[in-house]
Amino acid sequence: MTEAALSFLGVGVPPPAPDWGQMIDDAAGYYQYGYWWYLFFPSLALLITTIGTWTLTMRNNMVTTLAEDYVRMARAKGLPGWRIMLDYAARNAILPNLVGFAMSLGFVVSGAILVEYVFNYPGVGYMLLQAVNGEDYPLMQALFLLITVAVLFAILAADILTAILDPRTRAAR
Repeated sequence: MTEAALSFLGVGVPPPAPDWGQMIDDAAGYYQYGYWWYLFFPSLALLITTIGTWTLTMRNNMVTTLAEDYVRMARAKGLPGWRIMLDYAARNAILPNLVGFAMSLGFVVSGAILVEYVFNYPGVGYMLLQAVNGEDYPLMQALFLLITVAVLFAILAADILTAILDPRTRAAR
């Protein structure tokens, strides 16, 4: 009997075995060449919308930090300008930006909803939009939990980096 006759009679015919080697080669080629290219424009759209705010905040922090007494003392010691900028000013001016960036990770996900919708990119934001439209409350709860945990881990990483960069927070006496 043929496969069509066996399936008509209700007898299950197993499908042919997949060629795993070919599937892995196809996936490797896709991820090697295509996947990174499709990430470029959505990432660029997210970056362009936030880079101005971060640049202005960092500039204002640097201007404030360069007016501090310890920077004047470093200039009085005769240290080179690049060392003052990197070791003294930038190290202290980046701390508020670091924590602010970690806290704004949730807003990046909300901005990613629009970017994923425009670029037809299946991501967490697009999945959240579909869950809201479909009133899928368990999926919305899971995604909100995922976003919350991601923000909490980002804040934890920012706190650890703050402890590394800022000597005042290393040891509490």
